[in-house]
Amino acid sequence: MARDYISFDFQDTSYLLEAIIENFDDAVLVYDKDCNPLLINRAAKDYFHITYETYEDGSATVKYYDLEGSEIPGENMNLQRLLRGEVIKNNRMKTVSGDTVRYLSVSGNQIYDVNRAIQLYVLVSRDITEQLSSEQALLKAKEDAESSNRAKSQFLANMSHELRIPMNGILGMAQLLAMELEGDQKKMATMIKNSGDNLLTVINDILDISKIEAGRISLSENEFKLNFLVKEVVNLIKPLAVRKGLEFKYHIHKDINGHFLGDSSRLKQILLNLLGNAIKFTEHGSVELSVGRGKKFQDRVQFLFAIKDSGIGIADDKMGQFVYLFQAG
Repeated sequence: MARDYISFDFQDTSYLLEAIIENFDDAVLVYDKDCNPLLINRAAKDYFHITYETYEDGSATVKYYDLEGSEIPGENMNLQRLLRGEVIKNNRMKTVSGDTVRYLSVSGNQIYDVNRAIQLYVLVSRDITEQLSSEQALLKAKEDAESSNRAKSQFLANMSHELRIPMNGILGMAQLLAMELEGDQKKMATMIKNSGDNLLTVINDILDISKIEAGRISLSENEFKLNFLVKEVVNLIKPLAVRKGLEFKYHIHKDINGHFLGDSSRLKQILLNLLGNAIKFTEHGSVELSVGRGKKFQDRVQFLFAIKDSGIGIADDKMGQFVYLFQAG
């Protein structure tokens, strides 16, 4: 398809340029080398309420302010900067005319001839009222969010003190009971102590502001015996299975013995969570925990934990949701 072109027959291209500039959305002011206005486009007349006549006699009604609210000379100030040889880039200012308030971003430059003599001064002003309003709204939202975070931090700091003190008292009393009692009573007191330790670990994680804000839980490193840890978990979780009429079995590989370094509290918490869910969603049958050895590295060893139940199981598309965010250190 042939394209139609509109042909212009201008003897002077300055008329074409003036027509284009006249229709810019940005305000354009062009001055000659003696600072006389050569061109004031439609947007400039609207922004600054000036014409060639009002510019000459100084009767324009627009007042100019910087963003801090101090009154400034306005366009004359920008023109003076150009006369001093400055280049203006995105100078923000506010104009007020009657009830109309407008925020502008002003840029300006000098136009030279081939002999590097200044012939024109050009100022271009863009209306950024909506942009600045959005920036201020974002800044306020940021300040509100920071204020909310500070309030949260203060609340958690206060709650840390209020929760840890009674929990430590309960754990201390449970430990004393375990030392004084015998048989099944000693076993039950020990289970209370172990459950309290797990609860205190959860409380510490909730109240650790840096962990909450980072979105992860740091792994600690302490010495523990894995087979003892598994037996503690079994002692805590088995009564839940028995109460539902389920069979609970566990198996630890015979080669797993000795002491290891790792985050025993976190491991215990994970096992309790997974076994608790297995019991919760199993109505009949059994729940089984198996612990085996995996790969061995130079200074680390891998253990494999498997939980098997006769319940509804976990759908394949849900497996990816079982992710714990940890960071070593």
